[in-house]
Amino acid sequence: MGKVNISKLKQRQAEEAKGGEFIKFDEGISRLYLHPPCEPNDDHDDTEGLPWLNVGVHYKVGPNVGMAICLDKGRNPIITHPIVEKFLGDRKTTPNIDLDAGCPVCQALPDMTDDEKSDRAFQVRHLWGVTLMGYRRDAADDWRAERTPKPRVWMGGASIHGGFQGEFSDDDDITDMDRAMLVQVTREGTGPRNTKYGVESDKPTIKKPMNFPKALRRVILDAMEDDCNLFQLIANMLKGTEELRAALSGVAIAEDDRTEDEPDAPPEGGPDYEWQKGTPLPKPCFANAEDITDDQECGECAYKWACADLCGVAVPGEEPEPEPEPEPAPENETKADRRARLNRAKAAKEKAGDHPSGLTKEELGTDDAQGDDLDEVERELEEASKKTTKTAARSGK
Repeated sequence: MGKVNISKLKQRQAEEAKGGEFIKFDEGISRLYLHPPCEPNDDHDDTEGLPWLNVGVHYKVGPNVGMAICLDKGRNPIITHPIVEKFLGDRKTTPNIDLDAGCPVCQALPDMTDDEKSDRAFQVRHLWGVTLMGYRRDAADDWRAERTPKPRVWMGGASIHGGFQGEFSDDDDITDMDRAMLVQVTREGTGPRNTKYGVESDKPTIKKPMNFPKALRRVILDAMEDDCNLFQLIANMLKGTEELRAALSGVAIAEDDRTEDEPDAPPEGGPDYEWQKGTPLPKPCFANAEDITDDQECGECAYKWACADLCGVAVPGEEPEPEPEPEPAPENETKADRRARLNRAKAAKEKAGDHPSGLTKEELGTDDAQGDDLDEVERELEEASKKTTKTAARSGK
């Protein structure tokens, strides 16, 4: 039998938890830890002591360049930051950037159509290091979290950025790992025009701040020195002057990095489909008890069996299983036999369960006599008990 290589296992675990990916918030509520400043020795006036960085970008630049950092050092001063320049010099292949020549994209804007200008105009984006500590579909759900939370980078606009800033107060540094306070990001809807975001304090950690364990601290701090270092990220995203000019001369326009990723094909449904906890929902309404109804849409859904099971309701469009036939009362039944029949009736009823739809027998169209055997046996036992008590009382006189 082979043995587990613990050293290798721990190494792979550390590599997989290292992070550095961009995070996109799913519909629902995401619980986040905001990272502290990633360069504690940064003494630059614009960035010292701040947990985020601002960067100017252009989208839809060309066939192979979906997004590019603006090379106008006046509008985008972060590209001349000493720490960014240091990381730029550390790259294996340093892009040839002519800062004195300005930004090719900005210079090409006057000759573009209105639609092209709208797509490629200069935009400020904000970068934050974050660690996803939990997620739930709505406030009624339990929090779900990775065993080892993975540090990531959020890049986006003013709405969420302003929400993050608003969570800091004069008295508390919510990034302090000894007394960390989380934030919650709520997303409603999909698509650029139908999506709404909200940021609010995480009340449980406001009342009782978190003291991060050593293992989690190490994961986050290591990521902040590597793939979640915001200065390094900007340096790695910079493209050369001629590369941007070549991209602008192309015909095809790359997909906008801001748009939603193409969703994976939904899993095949059917009676045997089982949803695995922690995986994406096959449909937005899946496992939401408020959405499942006995209508045509739910009745034709390929995931109705798994959905009904998770919601604890009847499968839409399916006939409910009939309750077990009551056991007939035999002639000359003794009290012990009647008690045994009561126990069997109880067991049968518990096995069948109350109908999960909450409907009455009349509403379900079942026979009133079905399922009443338990009540009848209980009445018989009660009457027999009264007779026994009276007999005993008479015998005692």
